[in-house]
Amino acid sequence: YSEEVRGVKIIDYAVKLTFLCILSSAILSFVYNKTMPEIERQEREKIMAARKELLPQAETFESADDSGNFMLGFIEKAGRREAVGKIVSFETRGYAGPIKLMAGINAEEKITGVKVLQQSETPGLGNRISKNHFLGQFSGRGYDELAFGAEGSGIQAITGATVSSRAVLYAVKQAMGRVQSHPGK
Repeated sequence: YSEEVRGVKIIDYAVKLTFLCILSSAILSFVYNKTMPEIERQEREKIMAARKELLPQAETFESADDSGNFMLGFIEKAGRREAVGKIVSFETRGYAGPIKLMAGINAEEKITGVKVLQQSETPGLGNRISKNHFLGQFSGRGYDELAFGAEGSGIQAITGATVSSRAVLYAVKQAMGRVQSHPGK
């Protein structure tokens, strides 16, 4: 090829590549804008389902702070609203990254349950923090009962996932402390 033909081919390839990049960007933008509302709706439903699972007696939930991470659960009784518990959403740092959690706390300030909303811990090891075998240990415990201990006396860490287990335990304990210091509405 001559220098002139090479120059024309380079310009031709550059124009075609630029067009493909613009077209790809436009398609990605379109798909993102079309799917984002559905993704956000599903996320809101997932959070509401988690709240109902952690505080099943609550009929309605109301934010108790500006962040929306601290919710009060209410029931209607004889024409008036009665608080039945609290939901706290929080985040901690695990071994492989952030862990997003939610805890339900009843009116007696005992944990009704803990749910992992999102995590990126090691598959088959640290991600077992999401399993009921680990999270179920928190149910029915108060602030002073949140500690690692021997079989039957405290929370049992997941073997081989101590960092992840410790992160969840301390985050739940911190959330319980926040609940105790927040009087609610």
